[in-house]
Amino acid sequence: MEQPIQSYLHDVLGLRIPKLAMSNRAASLPYFLQDAFSFRQIRLAEYDVTLAIPKAESKNEPQFTLKTIRTQLDAASKFLETPIIFCPKSLASYERRNLIEQKISFIVPGKQMYLPELGIDLRESFRNANPIKTEQCSPATQALLFCYLLNHNTTNQWHPGEIGANLGYTPMTISRAVRELEIFGLAESVTVGRAKWLQMTKTKSETWNDAQRFLRSPIKRVVWCKENLSIKQSEIRFAGLSALAKLSMLTEPSTPCKAITLGRWNAALENGVKEYPQPVTGAKEWQVWTYSPTMITKSKTVDPLSLWLSLKDESNERVQIALDKLQDSFIW
Repeated sequence: MEQPIQSYLHDVLGLRIPKLAMSNRAASLPYFLQDAFSFRQIRLAEYDVTLAIPKAESKNEPQFTLKTIRTQLDAASKFLETPIIFCPKSLASYERRNLIEQKISFIVPGKQMYLPELGIDLRESFRNANPIKTEQCSPATQALLFCYLLNHNTTNQWHPGEIGANLGYTPMTISRAVRELEIFGLAESVTVGRAKWLQMTKTKSETWNDAQRFLRSPIKRVVWCKENLSIKQSEIRFAGLSALAKLSMLTEPSTPCKAITLGRWNAALENGVKEYPQPVTGAKEWQVWTYSPTMITKSKTVDPLSLWLSLKDESNERVQIALDKLQDSFIW
């Protein structure tokens, strides 16, 4: 575990730390702390800090609780008289959020460094940050990118025109999407024969990680209606918690949730369907999407990448655990 931490500090902050030295006072710590962590002392941003590296981490062990970690780190900090940085091998997204909300410093090598006492909050995907990092992909750009990522048979070169045409986009919309992917540093234009293709700059896994800061939830709005929509089932997909339940061990929600394009929903309204902005008795939940929820043709649910984006801000821990498992299942 020490080598990944050293490499991460060097890659992100340019610090060369030949060895993580044991804290001078670590041997005098209470046994419950010595049993839980290895304590290593380093110099970081002109401060002496102590890394708390969990001694035992396995998939079979229960996940740490925020209360336990807070108690342990506070006790170690008071005894060692230095800021303590929690250094696990990995953290689920909801665990990272909980630590950040409590302003608990942590380093996950290769993923994220959050050190509020030193004013540092860096993620791996920000290493190659550019001036437009706060911008977001247009819906068409996101749909094209996801079609590429979800196609397991493609190489790192692909034809955006073919995919865009299948999604119903005009050549102008496809051209704008290509420019966005280039500006975001996710792809480069190449000439194959007489056609313009895109070549991805990184692997699919790296592209997904890097692209997340540009991505947005596909949901334009959530509505409810009591009527049955006269729309082909091939143009509708289970979405939200309904979709996640079908892809995980979550319990199905009492009210099914499905996704539909804005165009199809507007057509339903023109045909007399009444829209309710809030849940009402006997109504079904619909997500109106900014792009097609049917990118995976032989599926009952929306695509997993869009599903993850649509639910990533959910506060329910069971949902976050299911999302983390869903993301781990992505096959690149």
